[in-house]
Amino acid sequence: MKTFLASALLLCSTTVFAYDHQNSCDVNLHGGVKISQQEITFFKENVNSKAQVPLYKIVDDKNLMLNGQRIQLNSKQQQLVTNYAHSIRKMIPAVKQVANEGVDLAIEGVSTAFNELLGDNNEVTNDLVTELTKVRTEINKRFEQDKTLYINESGVDGENFFDHEFEANIESSVESAVKKSIGNLLVAVGQKMLFSGGDDDGFEQRMEQFGDKMAAKMEFKATKLEKRANALCASMVHIDQLEEQLKNNIKQLPKFNLLSVELTTNAEELAE
Repeated sequence: MKTFLASALLLCSTTVFAYDHQNSCDVNLHGGVKISQQEITFFKENVNSKAQVPLYKIVDDKNLMLNGQRIQLNSKQQQLVTNYAHSIRKMIPAVKQVANEGVDLAIEGVSTAFNELLGDNNEVTNDLVTELTKVRTEINKRFEQDKTLYINESGVDGENFFDHEFEANIESSVESAVKKSIGNLLVAVGQKMLFSGGDDDGFEQRMEQFGDKMAAKMEFKATKLEKRANALCASMVHIDQLEEQLKNNIKQLPKFNLLSVELTTNAEELAE
């Protein structure tokens, strides 16, 4: 679950997600990016009005426009602009894929756990799957191929969809569904203990074995998801580097730092 939520946060402002077991990927978006089929426009926020002010745009993944004028580029500069545009566009389907796979992993996890306790087609599982399916539908809606996508410090389309509230909303849905059916859960646990002949140790052992099997199964799938998150982080680092190269090689561009990405080491985990 943690891997899913972390990777889903990728394209948001002030975001940290798991890169691997020892590192995290700290992504900071200091302005806004509007991505349509024809253009990629970059914005910064006006300190006083809080309005988004256009900095420059890339048209047809090759034409660099500043203040409505096309900047003449040499071959090296042109290659940088094209690579920058292509790299940004490649991130959109990649983020969508990781987020959707994360939702699928979460659905499988909660379904397996509650079906073991309550049986198939129980109310808790159905409620949770319904909520998580809504998230998946929203992801697909936000990242439609032909849709113009706007990302800034507030999240996707200027709303708090993939920000730090995203995880809280998921957790709230889980807690609500569990509280709603807490009686059924208690009855199910009691029945399993009863059918075990009052053998508390035997019941506990079976539940631990189930937990171990489930953890191993989910860990395997989560590891695959984490590898995709690693690739996303590497791509973000590459985009950050291209942005710096653009500013260094094209003097007309503003020196505003739109994106910053930093890999940080989790010293506590390394020490364990």
